[in-house]
Amino acid sequence: MEKIRIITDSVSDIPADRIGEYELEIIPAPVYVDSVPVMENIDCPSEELFTLLRENKKLRVGHIPAAIYLDRFRLAFAHHYHRVIVITPAEQFSGMYRAACEAREMFWEQEPDAQGVMQIDVLDSGSYSLGYGLPVLKACERIQQGATGAEILSFLAEEFERAELYVATFSMRGVFSSGIFEALRLLTIQVTKAFPVCVIRRGEITPLDSERGEMRTYEDFIEYCRRALALGCEAYGVLYADQEERARELGAILTSASRKEPELYARVSAATAVSMGTDCIGMVRFGPCQP
Repeated sequence: MEKIRIITDSVSDIPADRIGEYELEIIPAPVYVDSVPVMENIDCPSEELFTLLRENKKLRVGHIPAAIYLDRFRLAFAHHYHRVIVITPAEQFSGMYRAACEAREMFWEQEPDAQGVMQIDVLDSGSYSLGYGLPVLKACERIQQGATGAEILSFLAEEFERAELYVATFSMRGVFSSGIFEALRLLTIQVTKAFPVCVIRRGEITPLDSERGEMRTYEDFIEYCRRALALGCEAYGVLYADQEERARELGAILTSASRKEPELYARVSAATAVSMGTDCIGMVRFGPCQP
């Protein structure tokens, strides 16, 4: 049977208790505190980083260096893996895809004997957070069931094509200047909206109309999610940072409307919260995309 290893990063927001016995490694995306890179839950607990964000400290998320990916490729080769699949956030939002591709080229140069022995695939998910985190978990399940590398790649490509990630935030506290929501924040100021609502699909982020005010924004966000599920949905998940109560309420509303429960409620990593804000909530669905 083909021995397959999946590598992704903490921005996928896969809960630690869901990793289980999977052939899966999650590399922490570095969070910069006063220009010092910090590895979440290794150098600093996640909750401490959240505390800094709540205090409106301007943290920054960096990309995983090519050297770290290169090290993982060497380890996989040493452990006789036949295929390594790296899944990253959309290239538009992160430098991790480019870093992993660079590491792959370095690996082939430094380990010519690996050519034809181990395959390395680097996939740009075109999404963010659970938009690729949920497909990674499903891919891991398929690997356990004996799926081939080619089948896993085909499955992931289809899931990324169908993923729609709806996100809203109710505070811009701690959001760093290059974060996903920074451009939307400027847009909301221009159109006198208080909070951004958006959908991410196929590597593009699109702002959605919403009324002024926190409750109206929340109500509009719920309606966008309900409409999306009404188009058809094989699976969906709910994410949040500090807004767990709203996230659970959203899940209950969507369960009632679709008669399908979320596959996962996930609290986002601090790295994701730096980009989306500590008051973000979101829903990802996999099904026919809206025009």
